[in-house]
Amino acid sequence: MVVPAIAVVILSILAPFISLCAGLVFLMMSGRRNATLGWWNVIAGVLGTIFHIVALAFLIPSVSSGVLTKTLSGLAQQRQQNDLNQSQNILNGQDQ
Repeated sequence: MVVPAIAVVILSILAPFISLCAGLVFLMMSGRRNATLGWWNVIAGVLGTIFHIVALAFLIPSVSSGVLTKTLSGLAQQRQQNDLNQSQNILNGQDQ
């Protein structure tokens, strides 16, 4: 399950830039439909880029202060404990 999660993160990071580039390509083509598609893609790309900047503005301080690291390590420990409990239940014959 790690590979699809990494792919989703990479694609979500690249999506606004791909949309912006596609919009600029459509704007260079002639035709009303291409211009409409171009502007929609440019707008989506710009909004996505702004969203990334805002998200980074909130993410960078939490990473530097260690809040995100503590949260993620706490979740990892909780998941390990749940896995351990489930394994013990299976060994004791209390399959869920």
